[in-house]
Amino acid sequence: MTFLRSAEHMENWKQHLPAARRRGVLPSLHYPVTRRFPIVHAPDVGLVAAELLADAGATPGGPCVVHAGHIVE
Repeated sequence: MTFLRSAEHMENWKQHLPAARRRGVLPSLHYPVTRRFPIVHAPDVGLVAAELLADAGATPGGPCVVHAGHIVE
């Protein structure tokens, strides 16, 4: 059994772009705003899922948790 968890999706930020363009500030719920956080592009989650499905059964054992995401630099 494998659980695939994804970081915050880049696509979720799209809705904030019009306000950021108008005000010159990108609103954020992250605190502190200088802190780096994991983020992922939705198609990348699909690629990770495809790889996990292709390798199904390759690693015997108990449940596995896979985190999909990259730290924004």
